[in-house]
Amino acid sequence: MNNIFSIGLVTVLILISTVSCKKNTDNKTAVYQVEPGLTLIGPRPPASVHEPANIPAMVLIEAGTKDTIYLTLNRIEGFEYAAGFRYKIKVQITHLKNPPADGYIFGYSLLELLSKEKIKK
Repeated sequence: MNNIFSIGLVTVLILISTVSCKKNTDNKTAVYQVEPGLTLIGPRPPASVHEPANIPAMVLIEAGTKDTIYLTLNRIEGFEYAAGFRYKIKVQITHLKNPPADGYIFGYSLLELLSKEKIKK
C-alpha cells in the first residue's frame, strides 16, 4: 500500500511540475499597418522636466484587429520610417528581460516589409 501511495505521489508531482512550467511567451510575431503620418504623444511616466511635452510617434494598427500602438521613431529595429507612406510590416515582438523602469517593456524588430504605398495628400 505504501508503494502505491509513493508511486501516486511521484506521478502527481511530475504532472504538477510539467503543467506549471512557463511556456515561452516571450516572443510574438505580428503584422502591423503603419500610418503615413506621425502623432504627438506625451513622455512615458515618470516624465522628466527635461523631456519634450510632445514626442512624435508612429501609429501602428495590428492586422485583423483595431488594436493601435504608438511607437517613437526608431523603436522598430531595422525599420526606416518615411512620412507620406503607409507600410505593412511583419515584426518580432520580444518581452525585454530587464526593461528600464521608465521605458518600453517590449522590443520590436522588423522581420519583413510587406508593402510600402505612397499616400497622396
